[in-house]
Amino acid sequence: MQQTSVGVGPLPTGWGAELGLQEQDLLPQHPRLLTGALDNGLRYSILENRNPKNRFYANLEVHSGSLDEDDEQQGIAHFLEHVLFLGTEKYPKSGDFKKVLSRLGMSQLADANAYTDFRSTVYTLSAPTRGSEKRHAYDMEKLSGARRDTLFRAGLVESPATIKTPTQLEEEEGGEEEEERGKGVEAAEDNVGLVIDLLHQMTFKALIREEDVERERNAVLNEMRDSSDISERIASKFYQQLFAETLLPRRFPIGKLEIVQRVNADGLRRFYEQHYFPSNMHLFLVGDFDAHRVLQHISSSFSAEPPGPRAPPSHSRRDSLAWATPPGPLPLWPLRGARVEHTFGSPPSVRYEQISHSQVSSFSLTLTMKEELESNVLVRHVFEELVDSLVGMALEGRFEELRTRGGAAAVESVDWMFLNSAREGCVLNSLVVTSEGRSWRRAARVFAKTLQELISFGLVQSELDRLLRSLVKQYKTDVEQEETMESDEVMEELMECVEAGDAFMSAGQKFELVRRMEEAVTLELVNHRVQQLFSFASLAGRNSELCAWFVCAPKREGRALKELSEATLREEMEKATARLEPYRDASVVPSFLCEDEEMDERMRRLQPCLVPVRSMRTDGTEKEEGTEVLRDPGTGVRFMELSNGMRVTVKETSFQKKEFGIEIRATGGRATEVAAGMKKGAVMLAIQAQLRSGLGQHDEETTRRYTQLHAIGFDGSCSIEQSSCEIAASSSEPNALRRGLEVAHLLLRDFAGEDRALRRARRELKLRWEAMEEDMEVLVARTMMQLLVDPSVDAYDSLSLLVSPADAAALSLHDLREAFLLEFDPSNLEVVLTGDFPSETLLDDVLRYLGTLETRAHKLPAQQELSKFSSPPGVLRPRTAQVQIPDDSQRTFVCLGFRSLNRWGYSAYEEGEEGMGRKDRWEEHGAMHASRCLNLVVDMLNNRLYEEIREKHGLVYSVSLSWEPFLHHPYGLLTVSLSPFPDRMEEAIERVLGVLEKFVAEGFSREELEASRGPTVKEVEENLRTNDYWTSLVVGIQSRGALPKSCRSIQHIADRYQSLTEEEVLEVGRRALRGLREQLVVVKGLSDPSFSSVSVFLENEDANEGPR
Repeated sequence: MQQTSVGVGPLPTGWGAELGLQEQDLLPQHPRLLTGALDNGLRYSILENRNPKNRFYANLEVHSGSLDEDDEQQGIAHFLEHVLFLGTEKYPKSGDFKKVLSRLGMSQLADANAYTDFRSTVYTLSAPTRGSEKRHAYDMEKLSGARRDTLFRAGLVESPATIKTPTQLEEEEGGEEEEERGKGVEAAEDNVGLVIDLLHQMTFKALIREEDVERERNAVLNEMRDSSDISERIASKFYQQLFAETLLPRRFPIGKLEIVQRVNADGLRRFYEQHYFPSNMHLFLVGDFDAHRVLQHISSSFSAEPPGPRAPPSHSRRDSLAWATPPGPLPLWPLRGARVEHTFGSPPSVRYEQISHSQVSSFSLTLTMKEELESNVLVRHVFEELVDSLVGMALEGRFEELRTRGGAAAVESVDWMFLNSAREGCVLNSLVVTSEGRSWRRAARVFAKTLQELISFGLVQSELDRLLRSLVKQYKTDVEQEETMESDEVMEELMECVEAGDAFMSAGQKFELVRRMEEAVTLELVNHRVQQLFSFASLAGRNSELCAWFVCAPKREGRALKELSEATLREEMEKATARLEPYRDASVVPSFLCEDEEMDERMRRLQPCLVPVRSMRTDGTEKEEGTEVLRDPGTGVRFMELSNGMRVTVKETSFQKKEFGIEIRATGGRATEVAAGMKKGAVMLAIQAQLRSGLGQHDEETTRRYTQLHAIGFDGSCSIEQSSCEIAASSSEPNALRRGLEVAHLLLRDFAGEDRALRRARRELKLRWEAMEEDMEVLVARTMMQLLVDPSVDAYDSLSLLVSPADAAALSLHDLREAFLLEFDPSNLEVVLTGDFPSETLLDDVLRYLGTLETRAHKLPAQQELSKFSSPPGVLRPRTAQVQIPDDSQRTFVCLGFRSLNRWGYSAYEEGEEGMGRKDRWEEHGAMHASRCLNLVVDMLNNRLYEEIREKHGLVYSVSLSWEPFLHHPYGLLTVSLSPFPDRMEEAIERVLGVLEKFVAEGFSREELEASRGPTVKEVEENLRTNDYWTSLVVGIQSRGALPKSCRSIQHIADRYQSLTEEEVLEVGRRALRGLREQLVVVKGLSDPSFSSVSVFLENEDANEGPR
């Protein structure tokens, strides 16, 4: 805990005495955290966490990474990480390992993973705490686009399209838990011991055979090639500048090509024996288990291993290998891992570094100072965290306020990072400003002036009071939500703390300290901290000589960027700071966004009421006494329809305490633009402009302060078939539901878009567009989507689905207003309210804030008109396109796709009843029968692709198939993405097609089906305890356009899935893959230094020769 001699330094002392706090006292440890070490030195941290129920996470960290490699071993730590999954003494074949995963209800692609870094290698496993074969008889939907689906990558949806469905979990859980308790603790946690044994086998009993090394070499080489993109090259330059005196820039974990090409099993085994030993490891477990029972499993598996390395190190170790448990709590134990030898207190050897590249789309300036790592283990560190958070909020608020008022139009973002980085072995203090390339001068001036004004004048009292109130509320909210924090998030936080030597506390422990410390936060103290934190980034401030300047810029912006240099940057910043002005805190935060008098008048005039629900199938629902509200008794979901035509669906939950969400879903999206004859992009930009224009009579800055104070967030999105606005809110304080619904009311009441907001939306779109034009993956995915959705256009116009900067420039506020009022007419809206909120005033608040939205005299497009966005099915034919991008390195990325079934199992290529599959099963499953079958098919195919294309033939590092199911269009899309070697691209494509065709011809085994069914069940059971998941379940049941979804879609799901047969799943799979070669679209992306410009063209079609 040595104090840093240079850098930010601690706050002045003395504040704790008046509060009865000892500033140098050690912080408490989380009361449920069990830490220690075995006799052989293996450290452990075990934390009981009940969310999600019946699941745990096990991460074994080996304190050995790329910094432990010699010059002739670069890449060996990462290669070894791959090979450890391929065979151990107890599980000699990789297939044996997969069988164990399947037995545990784990996914071989999602629940077992690893990563290698500079100072550590971490193996991660996640499994159900309790599991048995009977669970595999159940099936649930999973996120069909979880593997970066193509619609998402192409930018045509904000998130992967999916409908997820619950089991009757709440009814089943009680009996199951009683049964497990009756069996005793050991039976209840049978999987924990197996997973710990798996980790022991991998880290001590790996076989490391030559055939395994050869089998995995191509996958590692492919990963190496895939990682050599512009972002990796920029990171390399940054490390060379900031960490020049260390090994970091010369030890990136991916390694060196020539070493990876020649490394053999003996070399891997030698490294394994030198670095994989108990006193060089830390085992973390978080989940739903008994911590002391888990410790018994750890001891049983690991305690017999000798403490030290099995082979002498090839170079001198950086610290003692002593394995005795040190005295005192875990944060006081010496940190493990390679020591990074920094030179603190000296100016960087390269003070200014500038990179210009054609694939860089925007200007960025990063100012960084590093200092010695200091673990956060004392009471004073919590106080510093509190004050630092206030400073960060002030900085963010100043720039946001400038942006909302047009004073920082040139600045796209300003980010501040101040953290203990165990990865690099130091504290990093960084400020990053980004802008359009041509606007770098204005951005530099605004950034320098605003930052210097904050340093020179500090905060004002009203600003500090507002920020402190908001921050303390957030600490309190953390306490309320702590028990619902998911184990994977807890694991990440725990590992970060332990790796940096920080104390790991509960939210309650931290809040108790913060509540006492709140009184000691003074304006003088906070302003002193501003100077400590930010002076390094001013031109002549304290520690400014320690600041490294790192600049990235586009290469294509002409003269503006040719003049960019350290001298011109400094000149612009000096001009800007010559005249400074103190901050004026002008905005007043209202008590509520909607005035009572105004809402009373709207209630009298419009007289909103509930009407009988007409927008859904009502079979199985019950009518609540005295109201028109319908309730589904199986799930507790409530449905209502308002007199203005709006449909409202409500699901009250308690698993995410003091949180609720409101999703406003409109049918249409981009399809509305086509169906209603609007200008291209009108709906999308209308949403963006509305979100950036404040709420009602309140400007954007007042709105921002109000929502920050009351922990409300809102956003919006637009996809091919629908638009949405999402509101997330905390219910920790009174009137929380009113506040959330007020935001919804003001978002929907009228279009309030301003010129300034439209200009900002255009600018952001332009930046995204420019970034996309040089991104091979994005261009390939979007070209394929164009050819699949609207193949009537030429491939060189493959971005016509997207809104271009030219399209945005052609839109006026009048166009946006017309689009918004049509799309978000109350009669076109379905509102879903999910979460933990006070229900006493629910009906009154819904009528007051949603019922008083006035419907407008618009004729909404009919459902069949929405499908005009896409060309008819018959147009599609096999086509192959190429995307070529100039780059310093050779890379490839391929997408294959064809039209398949839509969400409801319908295919436009099939006639009549055949177009939906079996009618009886379709009805029985609430239109979800084919969807459920196809989710299993996709998972099975992904397992096959991984085994055949990656493991068996080593053609790719990653390959994935995803299903993109449309709701209104008479088809969906099946797409496969992969990154093969350039000289083996055609072979990889053919082998992918071979896997799909073999599935159609030969089907699958029962074991294969169950290996996909089990993990899917577990994933859905966990997701059922999240508000977002429930929102996705019920949205669409009341949508306009008569989607076939109904309450039956989410009822008795376990029974429905149990009834699925192998024959049914195969039948749906064959329908989904029907005629894939006859309509196959293949897009090949290549980057190469020989290409002179970006080009997109169809192969063997004369109409599309030459560059785009």
